[in-house]
Amino acid sequence: ALRLISLLASILLIIPIYYLARNQTSKLTAIFIFISTSLLTPIIHFSIFPLSDMLATSLIFSSLTLMYFALIKNSSKLFIMTSILLGLTFLTRSEGTMFFVLSLGYLSFYLIGGIISEKMPFKQLKILPLFVIFFLMVVSPYLIAIRSQLGYWTLSQKFNAQIQQTHAFEYKKGITWAQEIWSVKSPNYNSLYFKNGTQFILDNLHGLIESFFERLKSWQKLLLLNFPVWFIIISFLGLFFITKKTFWADFFIIYILSLAIPITIFSTSVIDIRYLLWAIPFIILYFYKALFNLLQRLPIFLRSLIPFILITLIPIFSYKVLDIETYTREFTYTHFRPQILEIAEFIKQQSPDGEPRIMTRHEGIEFYSRGVTIYTPQDYHSQAINYAQMNKVNYIVVWNRELVQEKELLKFFDESNQNLKKELTLNTPEGDMTVYTIKSR
Repeated sequence: ALRLISLLASILLIIPIYYLARNQTSKLTAIFIFISTSLLTPIIHFSIFPLSDMLATSLIFSSLTLMYFALIKNSSKLFIMTSILLGLTFLTRSEGTMFFVLSLGYLSFYLIGGIISEKMPFKQLKILPLFVIFFLMVVSPYLIAIRSQLGYWTLSQKFNAQIQQTHAFEYKKGITWAQEIWSVKSPNYNSLYFKNGTQFILDNLHGLIESFFERLKSWQKLLLLNFPVWFIIISFLGLFFITKKTFWADFFIIYILSLAIPITIFSTSVIDIRYLLWAIPFIILYFYKALFNLLQRLPIFLRSLIPFILITLIPIFSYKVLDIETYTREFTYTHFRPQILEIAEFIKQQSPDGEPRIMTRHEGIEFYSRGVTIYTPQDYHSQAINYAQMNKVNYIVVWNRELVQEKELLKFFDESNQNLKKELTLNTPEGDMTVYTIKSR
């Protein structure tokens, strides 16, 4: 069901891509643009994965496209439809807050500027409250649920927690970030990590900026894995082919790309193309827009070569990415480990009273054993055992894959460990997965 949703979302993405491309270039070029986008490796990749990324990408791109046409036509209905789509984006991924705030800010500037310059009547200002109201109406079920959990209204609880993540398993003030925020069965809704994200940024601005530029290098490498440098240069040129008639709409896209991409890089600790998947159709669109406008400057007899040139300049995909079976196997290899099921079943059988407390970093064991996860802290080996005792842990499950970067915790695999009793060891492609119990003192 989840894969079907991703696939349908990727198919629906074709619609806004085509209409936006046709408005900026031509019907023929628009066809090449949506074909190129549909066959690009990351798009294919996430179109068959049971994750929210493709649905979020489709909603984000559709909302930005609607906003584009709303600005061209100065249409109240299209502005409201944009707000509704941004609300659906928020319900899919919390990045919807960012796109809503950015769009609202641009819309405010557009309307106030138009009224001051007497290009539109004052009554057009009514669009602003309607834009906010319809967004809040769509997201209200979620906001009400969050209000009942946290005890206060907020649109940014995920941002507050995420920006303060530093290291999810670092042991601070007697507990880990992961235990308070990620815990499936016992999250701490009163955790300070759910609050004061802005204050945290101000207090740690220098370090966060340094971290931003370090991550920026990694994001550049990730971008160049999917697009050659010359492709990015041509795509960048496409941003500057702006007509007077579509100035506000064209500049809106530039505005979004200029702010949303840096904000995403700044606030996301994980370097993964999925967080900027929504920007990929724009990269392809502006590549072809640049080509379209440059080729229009050629003599008439050469313009007949445009279709051929466009076909030969689709360098960003190869037909091997259409091997769906390969991608399915890759997902299974990455995310499915039968050893997790076996260990969970072992723990479940050894815990007839239910809800065993398991110290690990893999929530899957909790789910299949009907247990409770206590996240293994990033600390000294002895302190991790003390943490387990403090939290009345019944089993400790350690996996080489998850601890390989933490040399101190690799002592869990030491056969001479006097504090632990080995109950079960299974081999996986990423090293041993071992179950321990703590010896009574």
